[in-house]
Amino acid sequence: LSDRLDNVTWSNNHLALVLEPELEEWLWHSQQAILTHLDIQQTEMNQWLLDWAKGKPLQQLLQQQPKEAFEQVVSRKKDRKPQPRDFEKIASKASLVAWRNSASFHKLVTTLQSWFPAE
Repeated sequence: LSDRLDNVTWSNNHLALVLEPELEEWLWHSQQAILTHLDIQQTEMNQWLLDWAKGKPLQQLLQQQPKEAFEQVVSRKKDRKPQPRDFEKIASKASLVAWRNSASFHKLVTTLQSWFPAE
């Protein structure tokens, strides 16, 4: 896709970014924002996630199935699926520095910084 864009736009002035696994992966890099938004304790969330993981490595599941993990936590606390306002509120509390530990978030930020350098 990037090669095709290079042929029709200014070379290197675009970004085709696939969020893999999903956008929810960013959330797990700033768990405090999730805890604050849902008004739960780390131990409570960890127990819910461990119950959901059924013996599988939790950190691996958070990386491979971040959406499902987030849905599990919201469902346990709110008895519903995540809604757009959940993402908005979590993002307003999240650590953008911590989110840079996500490869896709880091790529997005560094690309934007190269396009719009600080003066």
